[in-house]
Amino acid sequence: MVLDGFNGRFVSSVARGSMRRAALTLVGLFVLLIGSIAGGGSASAQTCNAGSISFSAVDTTQTLNAQACDELINDFSSWGGFFTEATGDAYSFFGLGVDDFGAPADETFETANAVYSFNGDLSSDIFTITLVSLKNGGVANDTISLFMCPGPEQSQACLTTQPTTISVNLPAPLNITTTTLADAAAGVAYNAQILASGGVTPRTFAVTAGALPGGVTLGTDGVFAGAPTVVGAFNFTVTVTDSSNATDSQALSLMVDAPTLEITTATLAGGTVGAAYSQTIAGTGGVAPRTFAVTTGALPDGLGLSAAGALTGTPTEGGDFDITVTMTDATTGGSAPFTATKDYRLTIGAPTITVGPASLGNARVASAYSASLTASGGVSGYSFAVTAGSLPAGLTLTSGGALSGTPTAGGSFNFTATATDSSTGATPYSGTRAYSLTVGAPTVVLDTTPLPSTSVGAVYSASLAATGGTSPYVYTIASGDLPTGVTLSSVGIISGAPAASGTFNVTIKATDSSTGTGPYETTHAYTLTVAPPTLNVSGFLGGASLYASYSGNVSASGGQGPYTYAVSNGSTPPGITLAADGAFSGTPTTTGSFTFSVTATDSTAGNVGGPYTGSGTFTIVVAAPIIVLPGASLSDAILHQSYSQQLPSASGGLAPYSYIFTGGALPPGMSLSPTGLLSGTPTLDGDYTFTVEVRDSSPTPYSGAQTYTVRVVNRPPLVIPTISEWAMILLAALLGAGAVTTLNRRRTSR
Repeated sequence: MVLDGFNGRFVSSVARGSMRRAALTLVGLFVLLIGSIAGGGSASAQTCNAGSISFSAVDTTQTLNAQACDELINDFSSWGGFFTEATGDAYSFFGLGVDDFGAPADETFETANAVYSFNGDLSSDIFTITLVSLKNGGVANDTISLFMCPGPEQSQACLTTQPTTISVNLPAPLNITTTTLADAAAGVAYNAQILASGGVTPRTFAVTAGALPGGVTLGTDGVFAGAPTVVGAFNFTVTVTDSSNATDSQALSLMVDAPTLEITTATLAGGTVGAAYSQTIAGTGGVAPRTFAVTTGALPDGLGLSAAGALTGTPTEGGDFDITVTMTDATTGGSAPFTATKDYRLTIGAPTITVGPASLGNARVASAYSASLTASGGVSGYSFAVTAGSLPAGLTLTSGGALSGTPTAGGSFNFTATATDSSTGATPYSGTRAYSLTVGAPTVVLDTTPLPSTSVGAVYSASLAATGGTSPYVYTIASGDLPTGVTLSSVGIISGAPAASGTFNVTIKATDSSTGTGPYETTHAYTLTVAPPTLNVSGFLGGASLYASYSGNVSASGGQGPYTYAVSNGSTPPGITLAADGAFSGTPTTTGSFTFSVTATDSTAGNVGGPYTGSGTFTIVVAAPIIVLPGASLSDAILHQSYSQQLPSASGGLAPYSYIFTGGALPPGMSLSPTGLLSGTPTLDGDYTFTVEVRDSSPTPYSGAQTYTVRVVNRPPLVIPTISEWAMILLAALLGAGAVTTLNRRRTSR
């Protein structure tokens, strides 16, 4: 390298690319340019020193701080550097700055010992050197020099400072020293460690080929953890990587042996039928989960062995039960799974069945009774029964232990109740308890509600009800009398139609149907008041129309029928009369409103206060008649031909009726008679509409009207033969055809 003092630039004697080459062992000089050199003067070394750096691993970076050097000449703004041989001749050059040396960026340089990357920050005078790779093993010693110039366009010489020493001291080569592994056993925690030497700590380990047995893992620290779940030989490769990314690998083999299994529970505790049982069968060895099963013999009903070894349940049969339990682990591979067995005898003893409660409460005849028998011990699901003595009539004991019902017999009743459990096996188990149940007498009570009052002739019914005893009850009259016409039935119904009025006192007795110390009875005094009857006369009498037939009816209630009826105040419309049976009939001859009273007399005998009467007021309105003349379609008339048609008959009012032409036009040549006959010989065709009024024969006549239309046509009407005429025509045609046929035959025969 030479310095061009005329233009103030450093010029490389060889291209920059040829500068970066392997060379002899280099000694770099770290130079700070702090003075001006005119015309190619020689550079002088400065006392400024950026220090020394040391690498302990490839691909690591160290820092050079040249701030103290820059303070010597503040106006120097361009940094650079070069490597020199021991003789001081330059062989490689690089620059950092805004001059021809290039902008700050990584620049890679190669010595005989190593490859470096150089970068820097001009503003802070901080520079970095990275050891990219080594050429001669793990040791290298180089030096690097930096220079500083005032600027790219100035002609001052650049000065150098003291060199910075680069020391490289890498550790020994990375090597896995573990070559074999101890055997493992399935289900047993495996403890081993892979060892390594050399390299840069920390080191990390990993399986990079093959696979470990299931359940075993290799930590990054090289320590195995876990318990193998698979038997067999497992080949794999472990790779160690140090902090400088150096690696080493080792092929290894791990043998996993079959496990040794053992059931550790020595014996099984005894149990009792119907009592909850629980015991755990445990084992060791092999790979969890271990499963348990009964492989020989059978457990008593109600007990079960879970896969986890829990022997639980409530036995429902007793006796000695010999079983073999097999434990199976979860190991795989080889001849897996692996098992262990153990023989047991389980003894289930008989239960004690206790019936409760200790005693029963008293009962009462005709009162609902309920009690529950219970049992304990043995297997639930007990059945109950009376096995000695008897229950009071009306009570029952269900198989579920419900003692209930309504007793119908009084006294003291002794019986024994037996409870049988639901045990299986040879026989169920049972227990008994003796009871004494006292059934007391009932309190029979008759309904004290007063009897409802009634009246003579009215239909009467009242029901008596007794309670407290055993139904059904029988009812009788203990003293007194009911009114004539009223009776008491044995079931307690007072009914009939009283024939006499007054107050009647009677005492009635009710006797129940209890047995044992029964039956039981009671009495109660009643009063029945019978009032004279109230006769009500009612009926609907509709309106009447003058000269129209009329009918209506009234009726009576209360008292004793049959009844007779008469008009007692006012009068009916003239022409309408009331019969004794309450029927109105006749034809009214006068219009108006007629109000009157009707009195009804019943059939009660005189010796009991009768007969009785009652009345009602009624009104009949007789309205004026409405004369109705129906409409009709009149047949057509033929011009110049005689015509005759009777108009429809009128209704309403008093017949006979008179027909009067009152408006419109009749066909010329035709007239209307008072009896409603339209007749004549029309002389002019066309449609003629006319109005006809009809009047009845009342002293003051009432009338109605209707409009009709008759058409006069100028052509004969189409005559359609009747059925009989069609028959004659057909007969004539047939006779004519027969005559022609006969004539033709005669001609042919000639």
